[in-house]
Amino acid sequence: MTRESQLDPWTALLTAPPGTKISVPTRIFFRHVGMISDRRHWDGMPLIISNSPRAGGLVEEHFASFAGDQNWRRDGYPGSLPPAAVLYRARTCNRQTEDALLWNFESFVNHCHGLPETSGQVVATVMIAALGALAIGTTARS
Repeated sequence: MTRESQLDPWTALLTAPPGTKISVPTRIFFRHVGMISDRRHWDGMPLIISNSPRAGGLVEEHFASFAGDQNWRRDGYPGSLPPAAVLYRARTCNRQTEDALLWNFESFVNHCHGLPETSGQVVATVMIAALGALAIGTTARS
């Protein structure tokens, strides 16, 4: 068991380095993904940077606005870039309009960390849809 896994969730949130990936459930099995900022609200809670469909693009908002009443999850630090570089890439990103398939919140976080601008959630959805279509096609022929 790692030291991090022994922390209560709030301590884990408040001690996470800037750029740490955080997510909340949205629809069915999808999760809205953002990153912890180096900025704090006056109440001590971190601001979260995300490519938000609700905001229509890049937003840096209070943790409570990001998470709402959802069960949030700290998803680690996915890349090897230093936090300052990750946040710089986030704040200077010129692709601010969210697109569910091509440029979504997960693509944004990966971009900021210098990783391939893909979304595992979109890939999984497309694969499930393809398998479903294949199964329906196979059943229809039988």
